[in-house]
Amino acid sequence: MRASTTLVPARTNLLVVNVREEFDERTRASLDGALRECHREGAGLTVLVLFARGELANDRGRAAEVADELSREYGATVTVNEDVAGEWAGEFDLRPEPVAPSWRLLSPGGGVVWMHDGAIDEGALAQALEHGLITAPPVRVDSLAPGVVAGTSVIGAFRPGFVDLGDLERDCPSPPIGRLGRDAIVAFVRHDTDVSHAALAPMLERSSDDEEPLVFLVVDGDDGTTARELADNAGGAVQPMPDAAGTITDRFGIRTWPTVVHVDRSGFVTAVGESPGFDELDTDSLEPIEDEEAAQ
Repeated sequence: MRASTTLVPARTNLLVVNVREEFDERTRASLDGALRECHREGAGLTVLVLFARGELANDRGRAAEVADELSREYGATVTVNEDVAGEWAGEFDLRPEPVAPSWRLLSPGGGVVWMHDGAIDEGALAQALEHGLITAPPVRVDSLAPGVVAGTSVIGAFRPGFVDLGDLERDCPSPPIGRLGRDAIVAFVRHDTDVSHAALAPMLERSSDDEEPLVFLVVDGDDGTTARELADNAGGAVQPMPDAAGTITDRFGIRTWPTVVHVDRSGFVTAVGESPGFDELDTDSLEPIEDEEAAQ
């Protein structure tokens, strides 16, 4: 399993709530009430609200807002994610519809200590937490920052011989980063997540503009089909880069999707962020370099 898909925090209790399509009011109320009623001291807890693939985008951020409110109110770490590849459902035998939500309480060691399928009232859930939580330190949340930072030269990462690019070397020419006198964007997505594809759509649509940076689309886990389809939908102005084995993705240290890496005309990284568009980056989270001399 790649590091980016390892979601279980070490040495903490984990409550997985598989809502599939909707974090509805009844489920929210049960979780809210249970966290309020549970008085188990010294038992660090993370709550993961899990959506089916593609459903988190339909939620429009509402679940994340509720998760933030619960985290602030009760001190537990409540987070929202999407079971893109179905790994969570398979690992913990999470039931498909119509029995959603499915509840699984994991010990700090990773074992399932309690499970329930379907709706549950706050009292029963609170009792399950009281009996099932194990003493553990407070939850520590680590940021999954990309491995590449501002000032890094990325030209060599695409040259034959630097890494084993396999089919990429035969099917696609080496990207002309640093050779055409234009800035570039290297956008990373996974082949099996519609959410990251949709997030990058506005940027890909603008890629045909000569004043916009060159766009290279690296699709992790793709044999070429998804990368070419996304590039074709953008009018052919995007260079597709299927990354079947994740070689390029790992070389850049990418652990979340989508990730956008901005490269200047000399081939040095100027900024890294998770953003759907070139002009919409959260500059507070970036590490810009002032000029090319600073990078050298």
